[in-house]
Amino acid sequence: MRARLTILAVAIAAAPAAAQTAATSLAPRVPPSGLRAKSPVVATGLSMLLPGAGQMYVGDRRRGREMTIIAIAGGAVGFLGLANGISDGDSKTAPVLLIGGLGTYVVTWVCSVVDAPFAARRHNARLR
Repeated sequence: MRARLTILAVAIAAAPAAAQTAATSLAPRVPPSGLRAKSPVVATGLSMLLPGAGQMYVGDRRRGREMTIIAIAGGAVGFLGLANGISDGDSKTAPVLLIGGLGTYVVTWVCSVVDAPFAARRHNARLR
C-alpha cells in the first residue's frame, strides 16, 4: 500500500513537468543556427522558373527534388512524343506521349507554384 502511495505521489508531482512542451516552456526558443525566415514571394517566383526550386529554397529539399524530377521527366516524355510525331507522321503513340508528358509537366508546375508559399510558411513557423 505504501509503495502505491509513493508511486501515485511521484506521478502527481511529475505531471506538470511532463505536460510542459516546447511551446509552453518558459525558456526562450532559439531557432537553429543558420536558419532564417524565407519569403513566400521568392519561393513562389523560384517555383515559377523551375518546379521544385521554391521548395528547395525554403529547405524542403526532398519535395523540391521530387517535383523537379517529375517535371523534367514529364517534359522529356512530351518532347519524345513531339519528336516521334514529327519524324513519323502516322504514329498513334505520339499524341498520347505529347499530351501525357506535357500534362504531367503542367500539373507538377502548378502544384509547385501553389505549394511554394505554404512551404515557406511552414519553414517560418518552425523558426518560432
